[in-house]
Parts: sequence; structure tokens; C-alpha cells
Amino acid sequence: MLLNENYTSIQVWIADFTENSTPDFKYNLESLQQLDAQIFYLTQAAELEIQATDIIIDALFGIGLNRPLEDEWFKLIKKINQFPGFKVSVDIPSGLPAEGQVVGDAIFKSDWVITFQRPKLNFLLPPSSPYVKEWKVVNIGLDENFIESTSSPYYWFWKKDVQKFIKPRQAFEHKGLLGSALIIAGEDETMGAALLCAEACHKAGTGLTTALIPNSGLAALNARIPEVMYCNRNKLAELNWEKYNVVGIGPGLGTSAEAEELLIQALTHFKKPIVLDADALNILANKPELWKNVPINSVITPHMKEFDRLFSAHQNWWDRIVTAFEEAVNKKYLLC
Repeated sequence: MLLNENYTSIQVWIADFTENSTPDFKYNLESLQQLDAQIFYLTQAAELEIQATDIIIDALFGIGLNRPLEDEWFKLIKKINQFPGFKVSVDIPSGLPAEGQVVGDAIFKSDWVITFQRPKLNFLLPPSSPYVKEWKVVNIGLDENFIESTSSPYYWFWKKDVQKFIKPRQAFEHKGLLGSALIIAGEDETMGAALLCAEACHKAGTGLTTALIPNSGLAALNARIPEVMYCNRNKLAELNWEKYNVVGIGPGLGTSAEAEELLIQALTHFKKPIVLDADALNILANKPELWKNVPINSVITPHMKEFDRLFSAHQNWWDRIVTAFEEAVNKKYLLC
């Protein structure tokens, strides 16, 4: 394709380490041999000398790889990673599994991955960071209806999926018609988390956002986001939980006895799905008996350490995904 587009100074190196080949490989090699291309065959990695290049395109392996690279493949990847030049991978860096635990470091280090039709799951996990600096999904004409109809536990959340939930305000609508949210967050030393959470809730389009925060944070709340209402914690017993469409609890809340009581009150009185974050999760880790009060379809948002506090220590990110599936099914909530 590059030669047909009149690119020059292209060298094609074929790792001829095995007698196995696919029909696609044979077809493309025959097509390449009919053009004015420089084709070189490697029978061992030592034959490839480090040289100055502008761009290196990696197309050694595809998404079917399910084991670490060994022998000559291992040596070849290690050598190519020493080459100067901008490195591009076709679909996925060679040596990186599309999903599953990333083992070893014989993986092509890509500056840019041009991946087909859908991102690969490991692109979204931290172990891929040394090997995938940036990636772009391109459409290569696969049947979208077939892809969408295929059963999968994974779903990619696109911008358009978010946009359909954002409802433009109509003429004569006012804040009282556009939903009400309660944010239970913050303590004296961590009021920033509460303010950021309340501000995000308001900017996302909530009609009425109320912050249940310590009295010490009232001045900061009024100064930063005067649109958000304040609820005094001393009047928690008088709170009308029914008027809220959603409750979020945890950012900067702390794990004191008072914070624990706030979580118990929320789980006791609010029967709709609730968003549990940060210290609300740390309290749950210390008081697992509270899980029975968490409403079905609630959302929990742990970072790595919070996840391990909740569900025990894990050795890698892939094991956390497996645990997340199991726990979400057992406890019937959404884990983000």
C-alpha cells in the first residue's frame, strides 16, 4: 500500500523463523514481490543490525497471541526496541496480549498503535503503558451489526452513548424539574474533594445539587459554587431523602465514627441506587456487614488501593477485572 502511494526508501524485513504461514501472508508477499520492494529475510534475530530509521512498522503478530514470546522472537523484539525512529504497530504491539495478564517484557514499544474496529482491552489497563503511548481505532469495514450482536461481557462506552443522556433544557423549564442530587462528602481537612464532587454534579446538568458537608466548608462552598445548596449535618434527622433522585457519598468523608454513621443513614433511608466512592468504600471494607444494605444497581468507583481493601490484595490488573465481574454479580451493583 505504501509503495502504491509512491513512498520510497522502504525496507521489508520478514522474520522467517517458522515454516508456518497464513494464506493472507502468502497473498501479500506475492503482491509485494511484484513491486520494486526491498525484501530481506531473517533466519535469526542476530542478522538484523541496528540502523537509523525514520519509521518502524511492527506487523509481526496479531491479536491471537496468548503466550510470552520466546527464542528468536524474544531476541528480535528486544533488538527492534533499541532502534531509533517513530514506532507504529498494526492493530496491536507484537508480544502484547489483547486481553489477559501481561507477562514478560518482550513486547514491541509502540509510539502509535493503529488498531482495527475496537480498542483492545489491555490498552485500557496500566500494564500496557510502556508499550502503547497512543492508539487510534480505525474502521476496516467489518460488519458492525455482527459485532454488536456478538455476546461479550465488555462494552465500550462511546461519546454518543453519553450524549443521549444529556437533555437540553427546554423553554420554561426550571431547576426544580431537572433532577435533584445529594452529595455527602468532605470533612474539615478534605473539603476540596467535596467541592470538586458537588461542582462536577452541578455541571453535569443536575437541576438541584445539595452538599451535605461540615459547617466549616460552607464559606468555601458559597465562594466556589454558589449554585449548590448547603445541608447542615446537624439536621440529618430532618432530611427528606425521598426528594433526591440520586445520592453520592464518600469523597473526602473520612472514616471516623461520624462518617460511618452518615453512610449507615444513607444506606438505611435511601432505597434507590447510590454512588459509593472513596471513604465510603473504605468504611465498607472495614464494615462488610453493611453490604447487605447497599441498594441493587448501585455504583462503586474504587481506585486500585480501595479495590484491594474491599476484595483483598491482587497481584495484577487482570485479576482485578476477574474479581470485579464476580463481585458485581454476587452483590448486584455496577463497579466502575
